[in-house]
Amino acid sequence: MNLVFFGTNYDGSYFLQKLIKDFKIKIVVTDLIINDSWGRFLKRWLLHKKLTEDIARWRTGVVLIDQSYVTKNKFIKILKEFNIRLGIVATFGKIIPKDVINSIPLGIINLHPSLLPKYRGANPIFWAIRNGEKEFGITVHYLNEKIDAGDIIMQKKIPIEDHETIIDCKKNFFKEGTILLKKTIDMIANGKAKSFPQKGDESTYYPPAKEEYRTIYPKKHDYFQIKNIIRASIGGGGAIFWHQGKRILVKSISKTLPKRGKFIKIQVKNGNCFLLY
Repeated sequence: MNLVFFGTNYDGSYFLQKLIKDFKIKIVVTDLIINDSWGRFLKRWLLHKKLTEDIARWRTGVVLIDQSYVTKNKFIKILKEFNIRLGIVATFGKIIPKDVINSIPLGIINLHPSLLPKYRGANPIFWAIRNGEKEFGITVHYLNEKIDAGDIIMQKKIPIEDHETIIDCKKNFFKEGTILLKKTIDMIANGKAKSFPQKGDESTYYPPAKEEYRTIYPKKHDYFQIKNIIRASIGGGGAIFWHQGKRILVKSISKTLPKRGKFIKIQVKNGNCFLLY
């Protein structure tokens, strides 16, 4: 069964590496176009070079296509030429048109790091940690024209320990997400996949983890809320605190006076604490 894979950045590359060895991925749709400054040129060129080299090691005969082609009429023609039967999405920043979805006989499946219909949208792990959730999850679902709203095939709950950061949770997502994707692909290939619709009245949607959501406000946030913001922001731009007109990236928070390192004492709703940076 020939597959097309849609994925960008490190997360997409990770899942591609795990899948391409076991399945017939014929087309990889990713972010390749070089169209502005030198820094962007170099970044994209290196990405293209690395992907090309990696894919050559994993499997020969794979075609790389830039994500901008998804909206072009000839993309569907390419899918038919390669006899693509199923599509896989793992961390892809573009909305795939309905006619593309419908052109693939077995549809397109998406790997989403939340227990849908909760936490639809971008950066669901960030929001789960920031909101103080004790668990997040993984959902494999069919793609439709709405964001993260397609019928669910498989799900798995993953606990979030109090000490864990988004980096720890992403490691769990990579590991368990790979297992779920492989199981789902096998089930679809064997005609054994069953799905059920999402309950729209239980859905929640969250925006990307922009700086405003990663900023600490002592008058607004208590100790635990600040701790969650820090845990959720590590590795994704960092938690931010403005002190005397300076933008500071915060590493951790403590209720007791730190014995070493740089820190700032702040007053929050439930007492004093210290931000380490």
